[in-house]
Amino acid sequence: MGHVSTGLAELTARAYDLVEAGDLSAAQLLLGDALASVDTDPRNASEALADAASLHSRVLVGLGEPHSARAWATFAYEAESRLYGRGHERTIRAAATLAAVLHRTGSLADSAGLYGVVIEGLTALEGPDSPQVLAAHADLATVEYARGDCDTARARLAEAWDMTREAHGDANPAGIKMLARLGAMERDCGHFTEAHQHLAHARELCRAYLTPDDPMTAQVASLSRAPANPNHLCGGNALPAGVEGSGIHVPFDPPQSPIPPDVADTWQPADDKPAPNLPVLVERPPPRAHRRTGPRRAPLITGALVAATIGAVAVIAGLSAVEDRQSGAPSPTTPAPTSAPAPSPTPSPTPSPTPAAAQPGTPPSKVTLRDNRDSISLAWAYPAGAKGRVLVSGAPEGQQQRPFQELPAGATSYVVHGLDQDIDFCFTVAVVYSAQSVGRAKPVCTAREG
Repeated sequence: MGHVSTGLAELTARAYDLVEAGDLSAAQLLLGDALASVDTDPRNASEALADAASLHSRVLVGLGEPHSARAWATFAYEAESRLYGRGHERTIRAAATLAAVLHRTGSLADSAGLYGVVIEGLTALEGPDSPQVLAAHADLATVEYARGDCDTARARLAEAWDMTREAHGDANPAGIKMLARLGAMERDCGHFTEAHQHLAHARELCRAYLTPDDPMTAQVASLSRAPANPNHLCGGNALPAGVEGSGIHVPFDPPQSPIPPDVADTWQPADDKPAPNLPVLVERPPPRAHRRTGPRRAPLITGALVAATIGAVAVIAGLSAVEDRQSGAPSPTTPAPTSAPAPSPTPSPTPSPTPAAAQPGTPPSKVTLRDNRDSISLAWAYPAGAKGRVLVSGAPEGQQQRPFQELPAGATSYVVHGLDQDIDFCFTVAVVYSAQSVGRAKPVCTAREG
């Protein structure tokens, strides 16, 4: 047994070297072959086997295979618990990895419970304001948010960010990630004022403390421009059964979002070989290949593809008109003759007065809706002199409206495609002047006969 353990330890050391060199695929092949015929009863595991299984699970997650990683992450946690005890650094690290894997495979309740174990263990080892404890709180908040327990999730993440700022300063990248993710959560939950404030603060911190080419800067900027997640529901999981059939599912590829730091990534036990910085992320947008392809009712909208059809023409036309009005450029006219003036010149017409700029909070006016059954055309008058972007929200009649499209300042129309033809929908058009001032027009709804 000792000879086998020695050989496995050497293979694991080689796998660590491959991971540190960035070759996860080679590390996975090496570990997979080594673990193919081992005894998978955690009660019989050696230290070398537990270490190899732990690394293998993190490599598999790094390769985007959380379901394959689950068995090895579970084995490693149970084996290390027996070998070292529940409060040992190695066991807590294994628990953090398993918690992340459980989240990504949909076992949210089990994941939340394990993050509680991680927080308790790390707090006893390092104190309540250590970076790893705060990272674990951020991870748990993300799981709570995925479960629909949004009030608890936002409160936890806000507290984690505040403690990170106090203990480690505004320049701490983990704190900036927490703040940006908090803003995204608030936006998904309909708390737009707080969301705009926190996302704007995160951008300011990036400008103040990070270089322009830092990946965090680009991530926060991208997250700030992204629309709210239309599939998120507070008080329940992201998309309960039956919601798609009601016509409120919106398929799109959300941008890569900054996420809370994962404690399984960042924490390196002091008395052990440093854990490689594998991407064991708590949340990541699903790849395109994982979209649902089976038959279902048509979605509410088709995401950014709408801008490639009628909506794009309307938006571009609206922008051009606004730019012309704002530039003050005169219309081309025939130049006046250079000879003597005519004996009886016709008086020039008195120019029309320039309309006063809209007060912040002025909503769009003259909102109209044209029902084409499989699509709906929305049009409105943009407030004169306003500069805020346009936000379009919608939902089946009787349901809470959620933002699904953001348009540039000056846009005056939009077409929503791919609608369920059997139910009524309501839409609201708003102009966002600032984080504190949003002008919302009255909702407009279809009136379809049963």
